[in-house]
Amino acid sequence: MSQIQRNWSNISIDDIIERIKCQQNSDTWYSYRQLSFGSSEIACMVGWDPYKSDKMQWLLHTKNEIQTFNEKQENAMKHGHENEEKAFQSYCKIMSIKNFWQCGLILHWQHAFMHSSPDRIVQCPNTNIYYGVEIKCPIDRENYYIKSNKFTKKYFKFDDWCLPPIQYIIQILHQCLILNIFFIDLVVYWTPS
Repeated sequence: MSQIQRNWSNISIDDIIERIKCQQNSDTWYSYRQLSFGSSEIACMVGWDPYKSDKMQWLLHTKNEIQTFNEKQENAMKHGHENEEKAFQSYCKIMSIKNFWQCGLILHWQHAFMHSSPDRIVQCPNTNIYYGVEIKCPIDRENYYIKSNKFTKKYFKFDDWCLPPIQYIIQILHQCLILNIFFIDLVVYWTPS
């Protein structure tokens, strides 16, 4: 049976760990990111990321240029890095997660030009089901969620906000594809202010 035809519920943590090439933010991680497209870049490639243009992203990869960020982007990334562990610990407490693994860069099992780096892999309590966790720690709640509209009010029961931004939905779907797992939890964490 080919890996594509495998039953996702039979994926073991060993299947995932053996595909980890390197840890996040290492020199090797940055090198792999220059050679392949990651889950956080897919929305940009299809033109659905409001913060990056698809042309810019293509040039970054084809010419191996170093990506630069403005001060607001730098502050947002710093805020995310500073709060990610607190967010994950809160998530573990709420979800009763006991077993988890740091996740580095994982290449697609057939197409090495695609990769993903979810923040963690966790084991669903009292099962052998593994899934990913992607953590976002936005500074600005106001601009984070898609505002509710006629469609969202019909299908979802939220008053003021509904879905995370489309670039994160695309990122999560791509992570599922790369890891060959059924779902990824998106954890959104706001610091008290």
